[in-house]
Amino acid sequence: MKRGLAFVAGTLGLVGLLLSPPACSPTVLPVKEPDDCKFQEVTVDVISSPDINRAESGEPRPVQLRIYQLKNDVSLQNASFNDVWKKDTEVLGEDIVKSEEFPVYPNTRTALKFERDDSAQYVGAVALFRNPKGRSWYTVFDLPPAPSEGACGQEKCEGEDCEEDAGPPPMPHFYVWIDESRVEDGIEHAEDVPDGRVQEVKSQAKAPSGGEGAPGAPAEGAPTQGE
Repeated sequence: MKRGLAFVAGTLGLVGLLLSPPACSPTVLPVKEPDDCKFQEVTVDVISSPDINRAESGEPRPVQLRIYQLKNDVSLQNASFNDVWKKDTEVLGEDIVKSEEFPVYPNTRTALKFERDDSAQYVGAVALFRNPKGRSWYTVFDLPPAPSEGACGQEKCEGEDCEEDAGPPPMPHFYVWIDESRVEDGIEHAEDVPDGRVQEVKSQAKAPSGGEGAPGAPAEGAPTQGE
């Protein structure tokens, strides 16, 4: 009789263990996705040829590339190379929302990703060549409407052509081609994979703080004259 009671008690205890929740079960929190109606990531792919920014010896050199988020591109279109190189915050003034600068090496592909500021309407790319020629040292891209301007849900849309579920606009993706002493729209080189390295640059964009912009080109690739 005692053996039977012991067996029943043991069986009930085993069932209780099987039914009870684990003592240390982890809590899984849902991953919060970025709100595409409030956040817009811009990608700028920079593709360079093997012949960029040649020195007097004919050897290619790295070139510093500045990426600007701009409210308006008129000041950049009218500025000289030397003015943008040496005093961009003064010449471009309030048109600059944010800017950053990084080196581009010959025969490489570099991807820069950054968060678009709602007040920016253009992205400007300026290459600080040793010997810039004409107006080929920069290029400008138009940004699509910012998410806050009503593209999500068509909040400001009127008329029969409005789509209620239009959703957020696509994330902007631009291509910059650098060859010799010119920088231009690089959409034709979008599929190019150079023999050199392929890398992604972490954005360090900053708002202008006033004063003259520092000429940030490395010594070996620094501009020597401007148009």
